[in-house]
Amino acid sequence: MWKVRQLSNSETIKVFTVYQADMICVACFSKRIPRDILDIPRLGCLNVHPSLLPANRGPEPLFWAFRDGSGRTGVTIHVMDEGLDSGAIVAQEAIEIPDGINYSELEKLSAVLGGKLLAQSVWDMFNGVAVPVSQDDTKSSYHAFPCDEDFVVPVADWNARHVYNFICGVSSWEMPIHLLISAKTIRIKKVISYSHKTIDHHDMIVNKQQDKAFWVKCKQGSVLVE
Repeated sequence: MWKVRQLSNSETIKVFTVYQADMICVACFSKRIPRDILDIPRLGCLNVHPSLLPANRGPEPLFWAFRDGSGRTGVTIHVMDEGLDSGAIVAQEAIEIPDGINYSELEKLSAVLGGKLLAQSVWDMFNGVAVPVSQDDTKSSYHAFPCDEDFVVPVADWNARHVYNFICGVSSWEMPIHLLISAKTIRIKKVISYSHKTIDHHDMIVNKQQDKAFWVKCKQGSVLVE
């Protein structure tokens, strides 16, 4: 096992060259690999990226799938170039995002699918039958690593299902989650359920004496949060 501080270091490049690798494979790699390394393996370099590229390039694409309220995500195997998640696509498959799934569960689904697609892609590249397809940059999107503001939920702009699935998805990050309600933010512990209906005003507070749970009106429907 090697620990590398700087990919562009001449010693790092020398070590990779000595291995005479046919291919380099990485998974969810967040750093740009310099051209001197990309050119070493005779079959190129492949990356496993957990999104349907060219959508959601960049780190933590699963977070942004939750944030965008997407009903599905996926895994892409692509040839690495000097850009960030911008190389030609070798294989790609979608994953439906079930209601209430958390981050680690979706990550596991992506990892299992990614392993299968990567193994097939390596075999296809080795046999010369892979047909990499260039990404359409006009349809690309990029997101940086989430910041505190990305954990604020604008309930007036999102429907209840979107709010519910986002909170279920990212609550394991242990970052404070706030609901933005009428220009005020309320920190919540968790989301319990959601309804497609707008909950009547008289039902808005549940167990008010202990102040444990309450319904919040969304753009469409309501969510029960604690």
